[in-house]
Amino acid sequence: MIKIHIVALLLISSIATFTQDENIDYREVRQDSIFIANTISILKKDPANITMVTAQNNRQEKQNLGYGYTLSSVGTGRGNAIFDYTLITYKGKLVGYQLIPRLPYDQRLANKYRGFYSRFFYIRGTDQIEPYQFNYASVAKPVNAFKTTTADKYFRYLMTPYSGTIYGGRGGYNGRLLTNRELFEKVKKNINPAAFEELLYSINPATRLLGIEYYHQKGRFILPNKASIEKRIDEIFKEMQSINTMDGCLLRTQNSRDLVAYYAANPVH
Repeated sequence: MIKIHIVALLLISSIATFTQDENIDYREVRQDSIFIANTISILKKDPANITMVTAQNNRQEKQNLGYGYTLSSVGTGRGNAIFDYTLITYKGKLVGYQLIPRLPYDQRLANKYRGFYSRFFYIRGTDQIEPYQFNYASVAKPVNAFKTTTADKYFRYLMTPYSGTIYGGRGGYNGRLLTNRELFEKVKKNINPAAFEELLYSINPATRLLGIEYYHQKGRFILPNKASIEKRIDEIFKEMQSINTMDGCLLRTQNSRDLVAYYAANPVH
């Protein structure tokens, strides 16, 4: 009797396993694994030749960052093997990019694809894949040959468009601080005059406005060379007269000067 029960349990288990896997197309999984392996090979051998892995999708979302810089977002891949790219170009020439793979929603597939991606990408925990960033130093450096003032990793990330190009305070369904706002609140506690001025030369337009906001709140009282800083601020507003911001869950475009005046007078908490 015990043997019969054991056999029955094994049979039920095998049927359940078959039912779980019957919706997975393993031929597609194999093709995806080959695509991922080829992409990783390109990233290892020739990471500057990004067109080799983005050529399959020409529907890129482009955003003007000012001063000749453009941000392009594109998702490309096949099947369940999708990569999200954020490319930064200067007058049409590649400066750098950030690349993040997506894991499939199906946990059975996610476990398999996690193994595919782990051959190149660092995976934190079960589903947080660290982005690959090509030529990060060039994306993080200031424009107009302004001198880099600090190697602080939070400050350098704030200087990049990867920290978010939306200027404001909070947004989304849960009203969380925007990533660039959260970084700004972290770094401004220890900011010095030179580092403050570097913010005004960021590739990221939102970071430039955060720098202006700080100047209106505190900088004008403690910073030297105010005349040159205020000239730079005028240049920024002329270059980017409007910027994206969050109104609850809605993305809106508003006047840059008006937005900075609002947040300078109403600090985000």
